[in-house]
Amino acid sequence: MQTNKLTLILLLLFAALFLISVITLTVIQMLLLKESGWRVFRERSIMTLYWTDLSGKERTLLWPGIILFFLILFLGTVSKLFG
Repeated sequence: MQTNKLTLILLLLFAALFLISVITLTVIQMLLLKESGWRVFRERSIMTLYWTDLSGKERTLLWPGIILFFLILFLGTVSKLFG
């Protein structure tokens, strides 16, 4: 029973952190669209759009989602290879 609670808490934590990152990226895209229109996505590189020009707060909000993405990718690959 204790394991089920821990699993549920971890899943909720992962979901919350990932949701924060998705919302942050959505807000960044909306601000870019409002500021420069669709042409900004053609004229600037992805790294410039989504990392270089971000404030410290925006970068901090994106890190949990980036870490979780690669953690889930790694764990999924390991479970497929050895599971």
